Amino acid sequence: MRVLGITMNFAPDVDLATNPESAIIGPRAFSDDPALVAKLGLAWARGSLAAGVIPTAKHYPGHGATPLDSHGSLPLIDVDKTTFLRRELFPFERLVRGGVPAIMSGHLAFPRVAGDSKPASLSSALIQGYLRERLGFGGLLITDDLYMTGALGSNSILDTCVDALMAGNDMILLSVAPEPEGTLWKGLLARYGKDEAFRRRAREAAGRVLALKMRHLRPLGREGLLPDPAKVASRLPDPKTQAFFKDLAQRSVSLVGNGDAIPFPSKASPGSRILLAGPFDSFLSIGKGKYPGASTFLFSYRPEKSASKVELEAFRAALAGRRAAIICVANGAGLQFAAAAHDAGLEVAIISVLSPIQVRHSSWAKAIVAVYHYAPECLKAGFDALLGKIPARGRVPLSAKVMR
Repeated sequence: MRVLGITMNFAPDVDLATNPESAIIGPRAFSDDPALVAKLGLAWARGSLAAGVIPTAKHYPGHGATPLDSHGSLPLIDVDKTTFLRRELFPFERLVRGGVPAIMSGHLAFPRVAGDSKPASLSSALIQGYLRERLGFGGLLITDDLYMTGALGSNSILDTCVDALMAGNDMILLSVAPEPEGTLWKGLLARYGKDEAFRRRAREAAGRVLALKMRHLRPLGREGLLPDPAKVASRLPDPKTQAFFKDLAQRSVSLVGNGDAIPFPSKASPGSRILLAGPFDSFLSIGKGKYPGASTFLFSYRPEKSASKVELEAFRAALAGRRAAIICVANGAGLQFAAAAHDAGLEVAIISVLSPIQVRHSSWAKAIVAVYHYAPECLKAGFDALLGKIPARGRVPLSAKVMR
């Protein structure tokens, strides 16, 4: 990222995978264990800083306990203060203590904690009372996109931006950039000119932005802001980075359940009457390289929760004459294809990408390996683990409670 001139990244995500039905957070959460999320999130943030990219912990104070998506609604998270402090707030407390320079506020409400139903991104109680005062965070606070329904609601974007700044955010994130002569820009300038409290708050926020740049970007010199395009081609791709990701992918492969059926399939040469199915072309091409002679079926990634009936019917037809299937499961729709293969009497192996929470009720599968992403290195590692070429040494980072 630094080679490309990217100086800030809205990561790590330190939400908890508390709710198995949370499709918006589930695949992005490290774990449902607050201590593990804090440990991994802090390691990620420190590594990012060491590489010259400013990390941003999100989505304060925690988005994982709701199945709702704050892009389309305002989630109300009904937890008491005690639960809030030991669960949602714990990773943020540890990252603040560890020196994380920036945090992103989320659009979700905690009525029993804050005393109202304002989204955290607009709540002075959650920002000033908890983040600034209780946790002692003095760094940069940036909102999630204020055009999301969880923040905007029925208000104007101008009022929402003003409320976000006055609540304690230092930067506002907008998915639609304001025009210099547009209503939003002019409205904010007018407010700045006539409202002393807003002017003080805006100056304080600007000071935090400049302090962040001075601390983390100035030491990088001119390339901290203006990378040399001539150097990009000579530094990317980087062989050491490629080797690192390959090693990481292989070390993180995890078994879900037992590994009695590995290598898979156990009684046939690779490719013999096997169907490979998944939502990514790369899964099929890599799988063909590992199982020569296998047939393939590409299905859609979306809709995420439920597979297309038309595609399912075509898939069932493709199962004819097959003895085994290896299915890439990235979401609920992918799991339906795996279940259809099992119902048709095939031996089924699953390569779970993103979060293995999707396959928690799939004990009927002969083998399940989790690889946590659909990058080529991860898919190759998943196939190699199924073939028994590498050991599945990783550990599923989700608790038995969530995986039940």
